[in-house]
Amino acid sequence: MPEKKVLTADKDLFLRHATSLYEIWNAGSYGLGDVEGLMVMVGQDEGAVQYSKSKAFQIWMLNTELLDTLMLFTKKGIYVLASNRKADYFNSVKSDEFVGVVPPVTPIHRDKSDKDAANFAKLLGYIKDDAHNKVGYFAKDVFDSDFCNDWQKASSGVEKVDVSSAFVHVFAVKDDSEIEVCRSSATATVNAWSYARKKFIEAIDQEKNYCTNLTRTLMVEPSKSLEEAYEGLLATQAAVIEALKPDAKLCDVYAAGVKAFREKCPDFADKLYKKDFGFVTGIEFREGGLTISPKCEEKVKPGMVFIVSAGVEGLTNTKAKDDAGKNVTIALSDTVLIKKEGPNEVLTERAKSRLKNSVIRFKEEEEDAKDSNKENTEELGRGKRSVVLSDQTRNKATNEDKRKEHQKLLAQQLNDAARQRLAQASGASEAKKIKKSNVSYKSYEKFPVDTEINKLNIFVDKRHDTIILPIFGVPVPFHISMIKNCSQSVEGDFTYLRINFAHPGSQIGKETAQFPNPLATYLKELTYR
Repeated sequence: MPEKKVLTADKDLFLRHATSLYEIWNAGSYGLGDVEGLMVMVGQDEGAVQYSKSKAFQIWMLNTELLDTLMLFTKKGIYVLASNRKADYFNSVKSDEFVGVVPPVTPIHRDKSDKDAANFAKLLGYIKDDAHNKVGYFAKDVFDSDFCNDWQKASSGVEKVDVSSAFVHVFAVKDDSEIEVCRSSATATVNAWSYARKKFIEAIDQEKNYCTNLTRTLMVEPSKSLEEAYEGLLATQAAVIEALKPDAKLCDVYAAGVKAFREKCPDFADKLYKKDFGFVTGIEFREGGLTISPKCEEKVKPGMVFIVSAGVEGLTNTKAKDDAGKNVTIALSDTVLIKKEGPNEVLTERAKSRLKNSVIRFKEEEEDAKDSNKENTEELGRGKRSVVLSDQTRNKATNEDKRKEHQKLLAQQLNDAARQRLAQASGASEAKKIKKSNVSYKSYEKFPVDTEINKLNIFVDKRHDTIILPIFGVPVPFHISMIKNCSQSVEGDFTYLRINFAHPGSQIGKETAQFPNPLATYLKELTYR
């Protein structure tokens, strides 16, 4: 019988971040030199806020949350009081001696028979002997559970110092592994925006509890003044990102943003949202102690990740057709990684923020009322109204537009010629067999919405001659013309479904020509159990 796998802490992650913590602590940086001990408690409380320094600390050290767990850090040891399974989670980092600057780690199993009175007494002894009865803690983090309340009563005689602001700096600078996670989170955020931009909904994504953010404003038929304000925000955001260099003060970065907006849009200077131009993000969405604001004297460091934002409010859209659309606010934000050398990396850059990607206009193809063109208008029908994303300033003709118009004209001529050939061949005795398209869905909107698909079941879409198969958690459509055959077999308690697909070389004859690119990689078979 296979041995049951026990989850344990990531030793490399724990030691890497514990080493970073103790190096900062031993140097007395950010005010941590005022305490000789650190206490982190996370309780089991459904009403607790999502973001807290205590939870962020656990994720930073362990990449997970452990509820009803007390961690005590001193210069001589690290002690963890938790239930049996949670205490065993620390067996991988348990030690009796120093590992570099990291002291020995001692897991302690809870004893509910005496409500942990003996364990509390042991921890209070460590606080008294090693930390001189003075510890740092996160003052705003309050959890309403029996375990937390019992510890609060037991430690009432301990002097506690709030170290929340110090850990803003500890969490702010990301190491290489955290930067990769932030990149993955940014990719998820950009993909969510790409979907939202098409579907006009709000989508939010997270990756391993590290936050990223982007904000875009889609403007429908904006006036010229709104376009100018948007361009001003782009210039402001670019100036802020450019000014975010190592050792630069955040208040100076803020001043660079204000200056850029006033130079670009002097008429809207009073409309700029001036509270701040962003903040440091990471495990917690917003680090209030590191904001790009006029009063923040903190310095930028390589490895920090900022959400850089800019906005204007109280604008008026003169082209709005109703009162609700006249009052306008525009906002932009991106997630930016501070590099030691060279330009900073905009992690959400793939979500384009240029004006041409954020403007929606309506084109009207009006009916031509002239009698001489009456036949043409009857053929084309009434003027249609289509939505397009504008690629340039309104009414500005470019060579690209002319090329597109010429391509449309050529396509129309080809269609007319093909229509004429079909009309001439309509009386022929032999009609060529027209092969049906093997494209399942020509657009995302035609993809079916069904609970079976969401549950990752095999789904047959009879209307579109398609079978939707789950592959790595993603529903993937296959047209029935691409399926060669299926077979089912039963082995013991399991049923196996095997699906063989058509691919170049799998068949001989005219059907072989259905593959437009025979040198591409094709799926040969799938088996489901």
